Amino acid sequence: MLKKQMVDLLLSEPEGQIIAYNALATRDSKIVSEKLLKDFFSQCLNAYQEDKVTSTDDLISQFELVASGKRPIKGEKKIFLLKCDKISTLLNKKYESSNVIEFSTLKGYIINYSCSASGHGSILTNPDPTDPCFEESIKELNNITNKYQINAKLGGNSKRPFFWITNSNILVRKINKRADYIRDILGLIHYEPSHILIEIKIPGRTIIKSKNARPTFMDALSHTRFRIKPDTVLARQRSAWGCTVDLNKLALKKKKIDGLPERIVNQVDCTEDLGLSFSYIGEVKTFRGDTVADDDIAFVKYLRRNVNFTSLKQEILDILS
Repeated sequence: MLKKQMVDLLLSEPEGQIIAYNALATRDSKIVSEKLLKDFFSQCLNAYQEDKVTSTDDLISQFELVASGKRPIKGEKKIFLLKCDKISTLLNKKYESSNVIEFSTLKGYIINYSCSASGHGSILTNPDPTDPCFEESIKELNNITNKYQINAKLGGNSKRPFFWITNSNILVRKINKRADYIRDILGLIHYEPSHILIEIKIPGRTIIKSKNARPTFMDALSHTRFRIKPDTVLARQRSAWGCTVDLNKLALKKKKIDGLPERIVNQVDCTEDLGLSFSYIGEVKTFRGDTVADDDIAFVKYLRRNVNFTSLKQEILDILS
């Protein structure tokens, strides 16, 4: 009975259905073992038994705590993040990777105040993305030493202590387009108008020394524009990489909505010898995910092309059996 209650709650909202469809795709694509999948949902059930939340949002938050090893409260805890062990030959010392973040995150959690209070950097205190000096101030960071906050990390989220990367060589061909385009092709649905996007380039030596993996649904969870199975042959051939959802293609109801290759990397301490470099992308001007063409329901319709809802519920229950 408890299993059915939890699954019913998960599937009662589109956000939960997205997780369920991706869980089945993770299993069918053999991205992680069947045992790991069963262990995860079993732990989720234990956490739900301890705290019978009543909303899908709260249940997903509970799932995230399970994935990061913080739930259930009683019994043995396991970490379910970065569990896909497919190795990428595209990661080596030669090639840089890119992470795209919002400027407020850079300012609030990574760069120390002294950098935003000197030289061109003073504009960082009250940023005006239309001022040419703003872009210059971001470039200036690359020449400043001791620019990081104490204990600053890439991937500092407590529930998801990792960061997402794509190949810099692929992204650089897109970077001169407006920020909305970069937001869309990377599937960054949470970035809205007035958000300022910054690219962080990470040397290959840093990536290969850090634990990294193809993302699974357990890594994504509350990220509502994530899917396991890409559409194009090229993307599927990169089996050690996930593939972002292109938000513009989704809104246009394209049959193929592949964006760029993606992996996740365990959090790293921000130090000067890490060799990070920063560049300005631009200011987001439009919303995504707020129309019938590209909202959560529209994405669920895309994901359920090969699985009907009744089958979805039963297959998740089967995993729990």
